[in-house]
Amino acid sequence: GLLTQIPGRGLFVTRMDAGTMSDFIDYRLGIEMQAASIVADRISALRAAGDEDGARELLAPLRDCLERTRTALAAGEVIEAGTAALELHQLLAELARNPFLISAMSTIVILTRMGSFSDPLGFGVRADITSAHQKLLDALSAGDASRARAVLRETLQELAGRLRSGEHTQRV
Repeated sequence: GLLTQIPGRGLFVTRMDAGTMSDFIDYRLGIEMQAASIVADRISALRAAGDEDGARELLAPLRDCLERTRTALAAGEVIEAGTAALELHQLLAELARNPFLISAMSTIVILTRMGSFSDPLGFGVRADITSAHQKLLDALSAGDASRARAVLRETLQELAGRLRSGEHTQRV
């Protein structure tokens, strides 16, 4: 769980159950899909202006996070992989340059981490997280907002479905 301080009452361990996490993922989906749309549109604008270097530079931090996730998973460092994966999502919001999306995503990262550590089976990372992130980066790199949203929708709705059904494991 996560320690939560309530002024005047003290510290409490907060846990998120499967139903709460499922509702949260619906919220997360809206925030991330909008951020992805903005970033994809920025990539399209850069490419339309002939700025291929700018498009590559814009996505470089996301590629770095993906590589750190891959490296951590290969080394069996699950918490480090999860941290890098969440950083990718935070950076996506930051690249959108919308302070409200950035703030919402910061909260989402905290709540995602809280939910991950509240899982009775322990902290885990999807075995296929890097392929999902690669698909997202490919869509963003192509400036394809629709495909980027579809990748996020598929990934997060699959997770929400697992949480709603109570299924906590994924076959590798």
